[in-house]
Amino acid sequence: MLSVEDVIQRYARGDRDFTKVELNGRKFRDVDLTGINLESASLDGTFFLGTNLQNATLKGANLSDSNLRQANLANANLEEADLEGADLEGSDLAGANLQGANLKSASLRNVNLENANLKNANLQGTALHNAKLQGAALGNAQLEGAYVKGTLLE
Repeated sequence: MLSVEDVIQRYARGDRDFTKVELNGRKFRDVDLTGINLESASLDGTFFLGTNLQNATLKGANLSDSNLRQANLANANLEEADLEGADLEGSDLAGANLQGANLKSASLRNVNLENANLKNANLQGTALHNAKLQGAALGNAQLEGAYVKGTLLE
């Protein structure tokens, strides 16, 4: 299993492909991982506080119960990712692809989701307080029980 230091060192040497890696419960903080490929990675309970994951590929990744507070996920590919119970408070997901993602019971408070693709996403019971959803695609998204106080849709 890779450590946080292993990932940071390999990334610094130019390695961006961490497909199917297992990093459950690891703690990244304020790290720049722009463009990293974590497709189908196991990241259950992982901390990415303040981490730059802009343009990252997290397609099909397991991020359930992860902490992504204040993370930059702008234009990231999170298609079919499992984010159930994840904390994304204050994160930037502008232009992110969350099509078919599971965000059930996730915290998306104060999140920027402008122009994000949330088609077919599961947002049941999700906290969307003060989220910015202008231009977001919500076709067939499941919003039952979602908390939307202060959310900007238009």
